[in-house]
Amino acid sequence: FAFNIGNIDQLTANGTRSRSVISEKFLLYNKAGGKVLTGLVRRRNAERDLFLTPCTVGVTDGIAIYSLQEDGEKQISSNFKVREFRCKDGSDEIIVDSKFVREKLQAIRDHFKAPVTINSAYRTESYNKKIGGARSSYHLKGRAFDIVVRGHTPLEVAQFAQTIGIPGIIQYNTFVHIDSRTEQYWARDDKG
Repeated sequence: FAFNIGNIDQLTANGTRSRSVISEKFLLYNKAGGKVLTGLVRRRNAERDLFLTPCTVGVTDGIAIYSLQEDGEKQISSNFKVREFRCKDGSDEIIVDSKFVREKLQAIRDHFKAPVTINSAYRTESYNKKIGGARSSYHLKGRAFDIVVRGHTPLEVAQFAQTIGIPGIIQYNTFVHIDSRTEQYWARDDKG
């Protein structure tokens, strides 16, 4: 699309427009030689629809890219909304392993029958660096979740996470880090 219109900055107003406004602007690029072409109308509608569809990529087939503004209230599973996984720096983009949320995080919520607080999920590179996160953190890929389950200890949560096959688990003093890495990594950090 950017190749066809020549400059993506004009369409996005240099990155200041929301996703819904940008998607409507797609439809304006439907002319050739000053005339509206039926084929371009169809193409732009299809491009808009694709642009508004959360994409899933990656090895888990569950990584989705959302907009806090546009998708924040959408349910990923029965107890988790997109906004709960946002970066604490206030950025609009949210990357989350939605399959992991539906299958593993929801299983934790269902098992304990108690609210699960997400202390940290997706992090932008700049925010991850600011808080001293690991350079290759799974938080950068939307695949890590630092959680607290109301009324239950981190040990209880970590032990249950093991029983349901969560591959990445780090038990801290006040929360549990879980992630969707492919290899098994279970640890405890008493320094907290």
